[in-house]
Amino acid sequence: MDLYYEIGEIKRLLTLLIDKVEHRTLNRESPRVYDLNELEEMLHVSRRTIATWMSEGVLTYSKIGHKIYFTQSDLDDLLAKYHTKSFGD
Repeated sequence: MDLYYEIGEIKRLLTLLIDKVEHRTLNRESPRVYDLNELEEMLHVSRRTIATWMSEGVLTYSKIGHKIYFTQSDLDDLLAKYHTKSFGD
């Protein structure tokens, strides 16, 4: 094969690869983030209950400045810790 042809083919394949990577990066969904108010409403618990879970290490969180945030992963971990199988399982 001609060297110029091979170089051109490599460029073409690299361009396709870069396009795929950029497409996946741009289309990746950001994880859902909740604040204290949203968590209270969603779980139907008080702010004090959430604070207790946080201080006991039951619920993980992120703190930026004075603001506290919870990711969907934090909530999934909480639910997994206390998941109970039914008697039929």
